[in-house]
Amino acid sequence: MIEKAIAVRETATRVVPFPSVPKRETASAWGMFPIVAVVTSLGLLAVAIADTAARSGSYWALPLFWCGLLAVLAPSSMRLFSSRPERFERVALVFGLALVLYLVKILYDPTQFVSFDEFQTWRTTSDILANHHLFRLNPIQPIYSLYPGLSVVTASITSLSGLSIFQSGVVVLGVSRLVGVLSLYLLYEHASKSSRAAGIAALLYMANPGFLFFGATFVYESLSLPLAFLTLLAAVERQRASGERRIGSTLLVLAGIAAVVITHHVTSYALAAFFALWAAGAAVSGSRTWMWPAVLALVTAGASVGWILYIAMPVREYLNIIFTSALKDVLNLIVGRHGPRALNRTASGHAAPQWEQLASYGSILLVLLALPLGLYRSWQRRRVDALVFVFGAASFAYLASLGLRLTAKGSETSERASEFVFVGVAFALSAALTGSRSRYMSGLLGRLPSAGRASLFTAWFAVIFVGGVLLGRSPTGRMPGLYHVASDALSIEPNGVQSARWAAANLGPGNRLISDWTNRQLMGSYGQQAPITGFGSGLYLGRVFLDPGFGRREQAIIARNEVRYIVVDRRLSQGLPGTGTYFDEGEPGADRHSAPIKMSLLMKFDRARQVNHIFSSGSIDIYDVGAFSACPPALFPAVVCSSAPPSLHGEREPAGKTGPAGSGNTNVPGRHIKSALRPRTEWHFPVRPGGGTFLVLLSNNNRTSADATVSETRNGGATQTIVHIPGRGSADLKLASPQAAGALIVRSTAPITVQQLVPTGSFP
Repeated sequence: MIEKAIAVRETATRVVPFPSVPKRETASAWGMFPIVAVVTSLGLLAVAIADTAARSGSYWALPLFWCGLLAVLAPSSMRLFSSRPERFERVALVFGLALVLYLVKILYDPTQFVSFDEFQTWRTTSDILANHHLFRLNPIQPIYSLYPGLSVVTASITSLSGLSIFQSGVVVLGVSRLVGVLSLYLLYEHASKSSRAAGIAALLYMANPGFLFFGATFVYESLSLPLAFLTLLAAVERQRASGERRIGSTLLVLAGIAAVVITHHVTSYALAAFFALWAAGAAVSGSRTWMWPAVLALVTAGASVGWILYIAMPVREYLNIIFTSALKDVLNLIVGRHGPRALNRTASGHAAPQWEQLASYGSILLVLLALPLGLYRSWQRRRVDALVFVFGAASFAYLASLGLRLTAKGSETSERASEFVFVGVAFALSAALTGSRSRYMSGLLGRLPSAGRASLFTAWFAVIFVGGVLLGRSPTGRMPGLYHVASDALSIEPNGVQSARWAAANLGPGNRLISDWTNRQLMGSYGQQAPITGFGSGLYLGRVFLDPGFGRREQAIIARNEVRYIVVDRRLSQGLPGTGTYFDEGEPGADRHSAPIKMSLLMKFDRARQVNHIFSSGSIDIYDVGAFSACPPALFPAVVCSSAPPSLHGEREPAGKTGPAGSGNTNVPGRHIKSALRPRTEWHFPVRPGGGTFLVLLSNNNRTSADATVSETRNGGATQTIVHIPGRGSADLKLASPQAAGALIVRSTAPITVQQLVPTGSFP
């Protein structure tokens, strides 16, 4: 009878995927999940209503948002903390909560991307779809084009399904989030040998500061981290497999490593470190299995280094700036050169409400109180398991990351690191809550009923989760709302989007321009322009806007950087920047602005000579400053202005000099005109296969080489010259421009690309 009862219980709790399972057994497997799903859905509805109300500035939107979020968390967490659910129900609860929390982020704006990081990934994806090849320079953030994993997957779905980039990105990140959470649950289950501990650990991982918003953002880390979890799970399963399953697991691990390496730099380094710690833990415990993770650590590290050396060389400088700045701030804090940064304050100086400060500090305090107990319990009970050693090391890394939050440069690094280090923290906290009842459940806590303990743990988890959201997301990024100056997502609104689309339709893509931080993202994504910033190279283009006049120094900056257009947003005069800067980190008063920009500084371009005001939407203006630049308008991103930097004095270089070394220019005798104030007398265009149409203003009476045929149309005193390039060959166009204005259009029977643009001397 006893054996029969055990068999019946095992049958009732086993997950059977066939439709012939009796209804009673299926209901037992799902447990309370249907009821939890209904309550969670009501909480999600409250969040949606709050977001809608926040767009019109309703005062009650914020309280409703937090109430809805707690309604989403409470049912699943209470059930997971309980000891009653079976394994299948725990998996369903973890899955459901992860999906609903992802939808919380999507509800911020369910129609478009709004984060600056998302615009940068979007530009890389758009370039892949338009040009059908990888590694095209991303003018908003070049690093994104060097790690195209997320963009490749999104572009593939877009091409196959006809969905937009936004819709495809939502699908990709939703699936990757579910895969990542399931992989993490199974890793925790393998290490703890308990489905309850694994469910609680997966739940606690969702409380990390980056999970709710940044982990669901359309950026490369959002895909690479789930891929890393899946790769780790495959590596663990490979050790327990045999025969063909071992071969399949090995191939999956290698494919996962390759996918992570080409998707995100830091995740690949973290994956290599995880494998190395795994090998060290196995060696310390005396296990003979240390060779497998050691080999994987070498393979991952080698692949990461190889990718940097052959593809992503600029990432070294990119990461060096980030980590060096953070390290310098920490050292300066230690030696007392400056004090800690003001916590719970925005970049514009506004202090967070008192309850938010208490919640954020309380979140860290509750983690720190339970973490030592969890580390001790996990080591005491499972010290022979190498995975426990790795989770413990990650927990210590969490302690180190807290110190970075006290510095200005290190705070963002600490927030980004939370998704990595919380893998270990969640496991340790789970061990603290699921430890030996005879010792841990003593006193008042031991006399509480099961439901009371679950409620107490749920309240403890809610504080950690809410505090994590407050620590990981600025106030302007948690809910939609009215327009705010330079405040990330709250600065994205229809006027800026429509202005960028106008630029794409009327100016053509690929033009070099300067603007404030927000419109730089919009012009680089919706507008398909090539926005530039001088920070990091000592150029500080923000001075063009913040200097009181538009004189020789500002004109020299325009000429030196070959800027074609200036985009001015007059709303910058309405408030302080939410991110601390209007233009870039090199601007005067960066992170210390005490008053908004004066309107007179933003309107000075209307009074400047040789500056054409070509667009105005009421608050956003676009100015043509081509008179000061050697770079004419470009109609597609293939155009690279590679002429020698012009001066404002009209000097000419000796005849016979060619373009800059290494630029790939054809050696053409003549002179490089360096004057930015006089009309250029000749342009030399090497034309090669690739695609596009190029438009540049020239004068009439043009002459061209025999490589192309020319037809002309007249409109008053102007001449429109249409040059037809035959076949797929290349053609050198030599055009003289004596007097009246006209237009040149280069067309081809086959796709062409204008790759270089070099001003030379007068046509003989």
